[in-house]
Amino acid sequence: MYIRSMALEQFHQLALPHLHNAVKGDFDLLEISKILQPRVSTLNEIDEMVDFFDVLPEYDIAMYTHKKMKTNSEIALSSLKQARTLLQNLPQWSEEAIHDSLMNLIQELGIKNGQMLWPVRTALSGKQFTPGGAIEIAHILGQAEALRRMDIGIAKLSEQA
Repeated sequence: MYIRSMALEQFHQLALPHLHNAVKGDFDLLEISKILQPRVSTLNEIDEMVDFFDVLPEYDIAMYTHKKMKTNSEIALSSLKQARTLLQNLPQWSEEAIHDSLMNLIQELGIKNGQMLWPVRTALSGKQFTPGGAIEIAHILGQAEALRRMDIGIAKLSEQA
């Protein structure tokens, strides 16, 4: 509760040594702190929670299957392909633009949010649990890296299909 109640800038200053240890790439560390603060209990958890920003870990495609999100590998592959096509054509890479475009796509397809956002988040992070969701992570990674990671997810799922 103490961490979650402090000002973002104060948390960011405390988190910086851990962020510098775990994240070597050119990412906006304040943005990472923003998604991290509500989800961290102790500062020692930070390194493992954010290491995927630098290197996409090897992951099992079984992660794309999630009962609560109503996803399986087939749904995940379809969602990832459609999200990737949409995101590659985004003229502005902002959290708001990513959010609005994905939410519109979800509505157009008539699917549940989780059926789109779970596969995208999984492809972007390679982790079961992350600070932040698909939209925040995509924004922080940047367009080129987000698309590259989605391509990896599509390839993994296509091999199995």
